[in-house]
Amino acid sequence: MTIPAAQRGATTIADRVIARTATAAAREALHDLAHPTATARATGTTRRGTARLTLALDLPYPIDIPATTDAVHQHVSHRTAALIGLPVGTLRIRVERLHLPEAATTDGRQVR
Repeated sequence: MTIPAAQRGATTIADRVIARTATAAAREALHDLAHPTATARATGTTRRGTARLTLALDLPYPIDIPATTDAVHQHVSHRTAALIGLPVGTLRIRVERLHLPEAATTDGRQVR
């Protein structure tokens, strides 16, 4: 006896799974862009069959912020959608910090 698809149930993806997947995708993108000191953290939810993501980035300075965030946005959108099986409806990116390289100095003093 075959049960109709509508009566079999649904697959639910936990928000933390979406967030971890998006974080991993962002780290992949930053690594591909040769920014090993950059970090990423994501939060995610699902709504009406789409993923909604917020991504927080800490980036090295100096950096081309628009080009970097565009590349991260593209990679995270496509990679997350492919891995979780849901389209990414909204992806907001926040650059929270810009950090100088450890060896950066001003007037002989290290800047933090």
